[in-house]
Amino acid sequence: MKIRPAAIFSFLALIFFIVFVYQAQEWRPQARLYPWAIGIPMIILAIIQVILDFKGVESKQDDGAPPVDIQRTLTVEPEVAFKRTVSIFAWFFGFFFGCWLVGFTITIPVIAS
Repeated sequence: MKIRPAAIFSFLALIFFIVFVYQAQEWRPQARLYPWAIGIPMIILAIIQVILDFKGVESKQDDGAPPVDIQRTLTVEPEVAFKRTVSIFAWFFGFFFGCWLVGFTITIPVIAS
């Protein structure tokens, strides 16, 4: 059996979540709610992933697309896509610098209007 890097990563993630939940064991109930609510489902999912990785199961793509989350669309012209990208980054940086220069409470109404 060959151990792949994905299996090692999955196993380390499993160990992380086990320690994450174990460390919260002695905490007050209100304080340990978050680590348990997140950690216990993640332990279950990490166990499943470790089993799949050690068995060598890999996801298959039928459409021949690259394994990325966001794929470029071919229906939008590259110039339009570039203008939209510049516009959204301008809004993002404008919001950031507005918060930095005049504060969050002033920038929010200006951006939202």
